[in-house]
Amino acid sequence: MRPGVRVLARYVLFQTPGWFLAALAAGAAVRWFEVAPRWAWLGFAAWVAKDFVLYPFVRVAYAPGPGSPGDALVGTRVRADEMLAPEGWVRVGAELWRARLAAGHGSVPAGTPLRVEAVEGLTLRVAPISEAE
Repeated sequence: MRPGVRVLARYVLFQTPGWFLAALAAGAAVRWFEVAPRWAWLGFAAWVAKDFVLYPFVRVAYAPGPGSPGDALVGTRVRADEMLAPEGWVRVGAELWRARLAAGHGSVPAGTPLRVEAVEGLTLRVAPISEAE
């Protein structure tokens, strides 16, 4: 399925319960409030049409995101908060994250600059970088 079609399908899926309730309201208006069926179903059609008119303005909200929030950390420069041998804690801004050194690196002292290579669950895989970078 093409991405644009997938986004439209997702939007329609989210709108379907509202359409169902609008159809029930139209039926109730005909039965209990003696609204002419033509006007009730015209109101229902207007409700559905409103959703399709709004779709171009809200479709971005229904598009799949880039992945997990942690994926945005890949490539970020961090600093070892304690000795990593091969696991420990790194500081990412004001946050502390669990980190594991990438394969081939024994240990690094606290304060070493590192770069995030991957996010594995709630643990960052990091590798040392030079101060010049």
